[in-house]
Amino acid sequence: MLNPEEFSALLLTIENTSLEKNRLDLAHLTTNQNCLTTSQIISIMNTFSFEASKLEFAKNAYDNCLDQNNYFMLMNHFSFSSSVTDLTNLYSNKVNFYNTIEIRINNLIE
Repeated sequence: MLNPEEFSALLLTIENTSLEKNRLDLAHLTTNQNCLTTSQIISIMNTFSFEASKLEFAKNAYDNCLDQNNYFMLMNHFSFSSSVTDLTNLYSNKVNFYNTIEIRINNLIE
């Protein structure tokens, strides 16, 4: 997890990166190596100009989100309902998958 100073430095670096694709690559690299809060994910999402970049980043960041129960807060940061639907479907599928795995593990333990 990044401390506040590290996150501020990261956010500034992302904001100062000129091309959207490069910002997205840097954001992906960071989330693949660190866990972030929903609030931090939203801050990074807001650096992107294009809806598709926001959605791609949000999808990629989910697995490394520390407070996945708050992921619904991202929904207010999309302009298109199709993006909300896409992210909601991903979120629901992952929650169902993790619940299934937890049930199977509990059955094995019993």
